[in-house]
Amino acid sequence: MILTCLLPSPPAYPPAATGDNVACSIFPGCAGCLLEDGCAWNHEHGACEECKDDACGAGRTCPVDATTSTVDPSITADPDTACSDRAPGLCSGHCALDFTGGDSRCRDATCRDLLERSLCVEKEGCVFEAYECTPVDDGRACAQQTVTTCPSRCAVDTAIGNCRNPICADLRGASACGQGVDAAGDCAWRTDLFRCYDAGVAVPCSDYNDYLFDHERQAGCEAGGCAYDLAAKFCSTKGERAPCAAFMDEVACLEAGGCRYFLGSRDPCVEEGAELACDGIWEPRLCSQQATCIYNSSARACQPCDGLACDATTSAGPTTTRAVQATKDAFRACATYTPVAGHCPPPCAFDFVDDTCRDAVCHDHITVAACKVPCVFLSSSSRGEQQW
Repeated sequence: MILTCLLPSPPAYPPAATGDNVACSIFPGCAGCLLEDGCAWNHEHGACEECKDDACGAGRTCPVDATTSTVDPSITADPDTACSDRAPGLCSGHCALDFTGGDSRCRDATCRDLLERSLCVEKEGCVFEAYECTPVDDGRACAQQTVTTCPSRCAVDTAIGNCRNPICADLRGASACGQGVDAAGDCAWRTDLFRCYDAGVAVPCSDYNDYLFDHERQAGCEAGGCAYDLAAKFCSTKGERAPCAAFMDEVACLEAGGCRYFLGSRDPCVEEGAELACDGIWEPRLCSQQATCIYNSSARACQPCDGLACDATTSAGPTTTRAVQATKDAFRACATYTPVAGHCPPPCAFDFVDDTCRDAVCHDHITVAACKVPCVFLSSSSRGEQQW
């Protein structure tokens, strides 16, 4: 049985309101860490830690490479250079990366783009309140505001790109949530989920999946009147099946019904009929078997393609068409493969003694699906045995 352990991503920024007592360790990233005056980013350990003003030092900056939008203290841009003329790695300070249209470009930052208090108060027309930078309130109704003028008393709806009146889910921190929308006291704060909900309304079952530990997720899920799938470690509404993507184990995936399992993919369990994401496939042959993917051997990556491009060669990739290459790979001898980090492409096996790829034998198969005739799967040993 193949077991894969994943750590759920924590919320992007733990909600907090001015006056709340926040521990630095709850901030998962550098940008969120620097929102708290008494916190600094430990570059060596990659964690947010408490510090005193005179000892914070380099911890008040975020590390990056030249392809990201955070600030690298070793790389600076000429302050007179317009944001639109800066490279992505130098898009910092009062500039921000814009990914509209799929390509990143540097532009002037809006108030809500600024995560650091110092940058916020320096920018005209911005104010730093409740751990975020927002435009100065001009008194107009929320519906009359734009995304760039939306003040802190309103909320930006990122789904449709407008400014609207806030709802309980928009309130950050126990203090703000306790007051409710327009101080009506109509909201309730869930300390375990770090979220604000409508008072008296049941928490959506899917929200319990944000628990970091399995036992907490199961306890919260069942206490909330939801159904918990032990195999998928997933909380869902009673009567609904956990989505295929929640299953990491091959046997559990296939037994769930309506799912297919692909070894060699980042998300191995998918719904019947669903296409695999090309960039999530690391096994060349699995990539070549997808109608809209092509394997670039030079980049060692599975890339999306369209129409004739799927059967054409890439500029730095295979020298044969995808279809021909897939056929060749299907009959390629295992001994001709070079192991990568102790792994060989299926149906081959890694030889730990010779550090090579070889034909698999029964004992190499550790799942029911892979153990085929002339092998038989014995649950007592969890290994394939030859039957004669």
